[in-house]
Formats: sequence, structure tokens, C-alpha cells
Amino acid sequence: MMRKLTRQELYDLVWSKPMTTLAKEFNLSDNGLRKICKKNDIPLPNAGHWAKVQSGYKTTKIQLSTQKSSAEKLIEININSDKSLSLINSSDFLNYIINNKNLNLNVSKRLSTVNKLINDAQSHIKTDKKSWNPATETSYTPKGFLDLVVAPRNVSRAFRIYDCLIRNLEILNYKIQCEFSETQIISFDNHRVKFSFREKCSVVETVDKSGWKSRDYIPNGTLSVKIEGFGLSEIKDSGKKPIEEQIPKILSKIEFRIQEIRDYRIKQAEREKEKARIEEIARKVQQRKDDELKRFLNFFNSAHRWKKYIILKEYYDMVCSEHEKGNEIKDTDWIQWAQEKLEWYNPLLNKKDSILSNLDKERY
Repeated sequence: MMRKLTRQELYDLVWSKPMTTLAKEFNLSDNGLRKICKKNDIPLPNAGHWAKVQSGYKTTKIQLSTQKSSAEKLIEININSDKSLSLINSSDFLNYIINNKNLNLNVSKRLSTVNKLINDAQSHIKTDKKSWNPATETSYTPKGFLDLVVAPRNVSRAFRIYDCLIRNLEILNYKIQCEFSETQIISFDNHRVKFSFREKCSVVETVDKSGWKSRDYIPNGTLSVKIEGFGLSEIKDSGKKPIEEQIPKILSKIEFRIQEIRDYRIKQAEREKEKARIEEIARKVQQRKDDELKRFLNFFNSAHRWKKYIILKEYYDMVCSEHEKGNEIKDTDWIQWAQEKLEWYNPLLNKKDSILSNLDKERY
């Protein structure tokens, strides 16, 4: 299936949402969509553009150049292309991260960042000396800062890993928010996962001079990151690969967990929409039944009123007939009064009555 757009239409789309999001709508990789834009001389937002937009900073929009030819051709995009990217499982996300040329997946050997989150965390990191035992010391960040709990010897290493992750997350249009005791990674459409950075501990049992047994948790040098959404992903140092070599895996797990949440909420919204649709149908059916019953009861009551009216009319006619014969069963005033009440009670006339205007006729 081909989707056709003018340069202006594609330009407007490119500047309306992140490239990674727009590419998925076309069933393409973002690199594939970039090539189409480059071929048609469509300027793209610079790296970090959407992160600045999310943070409320002003950005510069590159204007679309005018083509020499007055007869502009439509851009055709094959949204069913075999080369399109279909992100279904975590391995698809990993390939997407590895093949994204805009990312720098290498952890720096020296930390020279100006990132505010890292600078703030470095300034406020504390050391917890458990029982004044150097083996059990941990360095940790307080609430409201990047989540980090490691041995003092691994602080620098952890911040270098954090620096690499944050740089690439910003390119992927994510922002990091530190609130209370959580570090959250937030997508452009406000889906969130919790991120934590810890050093694993080994349990060591000790016995003091009095024979009391206790357990010490000793940092063992294995760093671990956890990404928590609907599920939990943990990536840690292994004998084959330290975390520094698993940055693509960490980023892909973040993307995967975010997509899980996004898919769930889309399905949830669809379920709620369907539920609302069914409830609205049921409401309309019930309303129709109620209206029909009300109409029928009016019909039923009017029929009974008519029958009662006929009885009253027959009686009235009999009184009038006798009155004409000289048999005054009722006087003239009563005959006039009865005529008015007949006109009031008659379901075809429903005339108003000065005294009985608010009375429910169906009760009589």
C-alpha cells in the first residue's frame, strides 16, 4: 500500500512529532524515513530538539525550501515495505537500537559531563558506613536524585554509565525525572518506567565474641540496573559482558517496557471505548423501552378514561333528557358544571379546569 504526500505535508508531520514515532506510523525505521526526507530536501529537527520541547525551551524550526519546479511531485511511501521495522519483541528493539546511527553507545572512560542530573547527584551522594566496617560501606544518592546505591569504589564507574544512558535517552526523545525515591524515564507521550541502579551484595554470616550470629550484606562489585514497568527487566555485569557493553540492551529494554505500557493503555482505551459504546447502546435500548412503555401506558390510561368518560357522558345525557321532560333530577347549575367537567375529563379535549388543573386524571 502506497501513501502519497506532498513535501509540505511530510515536512509538517516531521516537525509535529519525534522521528521514531512518525516512522512507526509509516511502518519504517527512523533511518528509512530520514533517507526519504533527505532525498526530497526536507529539513529535520536537530538532535535533542524534542527533549528541549518537552522541557519548555524554545527551538528553531528550519524552514522548508522552495523547489525550482512548479509542478511538485507527490512523495510515495510504501508502508508495507519488507524493509520496514516491526517492533514486536525485545530482540526487535535491540536491533533497532544497535542500527540507530544517531546513538553513541560507548561509555566514556572519563566523566566530563555537564548534565545537571549527574552533577546534582555527584554533589549530594552520601556514604553509609554500616557498623563502621569498610567492607559494608555503600555510597547512595538521597531522594529526589538519580537512583544509585554502590560501593564507593564504583561511584565513578556508575556515573559514567549513567552519563552514556542519559545522552542516548535524550536522543531517543526520553526525559529523566527524579522524584521522591524513584528515578523515572518518561517517553514523549508520558509513559513511564522506573529505573534503579544498584550494586549486588553477597550475604556473609558472622559470629561475634558472645556467640551472636548476624548477617552482613557486602557489595560484591556486580553492578545491576532494573527497569520496572508492567514487567521487570534486570541487566547486570556478567563474566562475559560488563554493563558498559550492554548499553544497547538496557536502552532496548527501556523502549520495550515503554511500548508494553503504551500497548496496554491503547488496548485499555479501546476496551473502555467499546464498553462505553455497548453501555450507550444498552442505554438507548432501555430508553426506547421506557419511552414505549410510557406511550403504551398513556394509550392504556386514555382508553380507560375514554370508557369512564362514556359512562359519565351517558349519565349526563340521561340527566339532560330527564330535565327536558320536566323531571329535574339535577338543577340547571349542576348540568352546566357537569358539562365543564366532561370537557375537562374527555381525553380528546383535555380542557383546563380552574380548580382541578393539577389533578392526575389517570387516577380517576
